[in-house]
Amino acid sequence: MRVGKGFAQIESTEGRAASGVLSAIADRLEGALDPVTIENERRAQALGRYQTAMERKQKLDFAGALDLLEELLMQPFFGVSEGELMCETAECYLHEGNHPESFHWYHYALEAASAAQDQAALILAYKGLGHLEFAQGRFPYALRHFDRALALSERLPNQNGALTTHLYVLQGLCQKRMQNMKDAMQCFRLAVSCCEGTVNRRSAVWLLLLIARLFREMSFEWEAKAYTERAASLLREDPLLEDTDIPTHYGVLLGIPGNMEEVCKVLREYLTRLDDEGYAFEAGIGYVELAKMLLAVDPKQADAVCRLAFERLPDEPQYESAVCALLGEIACKREAYQAALGHYQRAADGFKQMKQAKQWAHAMQVMSWIYRKLEGARIS
Repeated sequence: MRVGKGFAQIESTEGRAASGVLSAIADRLEGALDPVTIENERRAQALGRYQTAMERKQKLDFAGALDLLEELLMQPFFGVSEGELMCETAECYLHEGNHPESFHWYHYALEAASAAQDQAALILAYKGLGHLEFAQGRFPYALRHFDRALALSERLPNQNGALTTHLYVLQGLCQKRMQNMKDAMQCFRLAVSCCEGTVNRRSAVWLLLLIARLFREMSFEWEAKAYTERAASLLREDPLLEDTDIPTHYGVLLGIPGNMEEVCKVLREYLTRLDDEGYAFEAGIGYVELAKMLLAVDPKQADAVCRLAFERLPDEPQYESAVCALLGEIACKREAYQAALGHYQRAADGFKQMKQAKQWAHAMQVMSWIYRKLEGARIS
């Protein structure tokens, strides 16, 4: 009884005190959470500004990107490494033609990346310094920086094949400018080997066409033709027209990352050259892939490129159906639904003829959606 009474007394006498303690603890926790919430909001805002800066940079608005990047450099850590942020700032200054500022920011990035042991930022900084020296015609110094970036890139546990390939190309360009033609050729060969081994065969097509152009500029016509033929043979061996995986690293391989319009422009030049050299079928396959890339950035140009493919590919259901389906997708993007309906109908007929049930069902599903869209437009 005494024990029970004791517990009852504790409950009656200390209940209010205990609730007061709990209330005080809750108040303290709420006060402690406020700074955390504020910090999370600050980081989210900073990341938003960083993404806006990258969008401006992609649109070639380097001055606008710099305004945001320099503001972010004044703030504490927000989710992007200090070295990477400094490299982005330096690159914008480089594009603006302000070489002294670019030089300073790349060296600040080297110091920050070294202190943080940030290998990825170190690679970006050395690569950027190489571009800076190359822009000023100091090719031996540029080569030295590209060498350092390549050495670090090859030591990464998860090697970026596209970046390593591009660094080999940059080394080759330096050697070419220094009139070391044999060394340049060796660098380009290593670039192709790296691309085929670590990226994918489809990307190697574009790289081979790039290197063919470089050999042609060096007056090595035989090598240029050999690399062009090699690119064409890869397109012949793997003419995938449907569900083609469009790699995102074409820009890195070509040295213009983050600007898909510029990448597409360069790739179209390569395909035009391939077409002019008599590889119409292979150019047609390439035009299909290029149209898929252009779909996101310029549907009108995508339509024109897709029609180039249509003119060059054989009049066979497997090619006709795939290209018509792509033309239909482009027409939908441009809101030309009546034209899209015709393209998808033609594609569906081809898929049915080839007994490709999955592709036929998809085409019919899209046509059903277009009919509803057109019916809704008529009612309204």
